[in-house]
Amino acid sequence: MAQDENSNMAEEQEVRVSVRDEVRQGSYANLALVSHSAHEFTIDFCQVQSGESSAPVQADVVARVRIAPTLVDAVVRALRSNLAAYQAAFGPIKEVQ
Repeated sequence: MAQDENSNMAEEQEVRVSVRDEVRQGSYANLALVSHSAHEFTIDFCQVQSGESSAPVQADVVARVRIAPTLVDAVVRALRSNLAAYQAAFGPIKEVQ
């Protein structure tokens, strides 16, 4: 079998996703911070606690996800596609300053 045929088979393979009970509910985040190294991208999902305007803003990381650089383009495409579908259904998202 040629390498192209192997690549196509891998792309068509079904993936069954399971979610453990302890992560099924998920975590709420209202801030995401992205960083990278030569080997991975890291996304820290945070909850920002608003407080007094003179106090420093507290952001607690509720989840940290590390992904391979080879996955980043697929994640960006999936986010763009889902954002377009969301905006088509609910209208544009207003940025909060």
